[in-house]
Amino acid sequence: MKKKTIITVIIVIAILLFTACTAEPDQQESAAVTTAPDPEPTIETTQIPSPVPVQTPGPSQEFAYDDSSKIMFKYWDEGTQEEKESTYEIDADAGNAAALEAVNQAFFGTDEIKANSITFSDGNLFIDFDDSIYNMNLGSSGEGAVLEAIANAYLENVQEINAVYYSVNGEDYSSGHIIQGKDQPFMTK
Repeated sequence: MKKKTIITVIIVIAILLFTACTAEPDQQESAAVTTAPDPEPTIETTQIPSPVPVQTPGPSQEFAYDDSSKIMFKYWDEGTQEEKESTYEIDADAGNAAALEAVNQAFFGTDEIKANSITFSDGNLFIDFDDSIYNMNLGSSGEGAVLEAIANAYLENVQEINAVYYSVNGEDYSSGHIIQGKDQPFMTK
């Protein structure tokens, strides 16, 4: 009797193996037989076109704030978790940096963030920060709120500005929290 049971088990296993080897591919997945792994899949990537044309500064042009006496802008306050509005009286010698100064005062009360240059060209504003931009210590959401506030302060107060670009010492903005190509706009109207 033992021989009959062993022979029956061997026949069943042989039938299962034969069925698994000859089954259609979708049936092979449900078979109880382990097969060799498939070769590594080929990954195809598709280049997604940039939604906004890449810009670099052209010749610097002058711009004027819509209201020559004050800058008004909205920003997100991480501490209170609410949107706030700030009004900043423009210092006569601030020039292109007045909106940056307004944001500095709203967030830090001092000139925490400094720019190497602020260039306006063909409707685009290019702000090249020095390393001080990386010393904010506000976390990713606080850092994002400051960068958005700077862009908003310019976009909301200078009619001719359509896009704001950021760089640091002439290179891409890359803080560890936020990476922004210098030739791609951070914010547009």
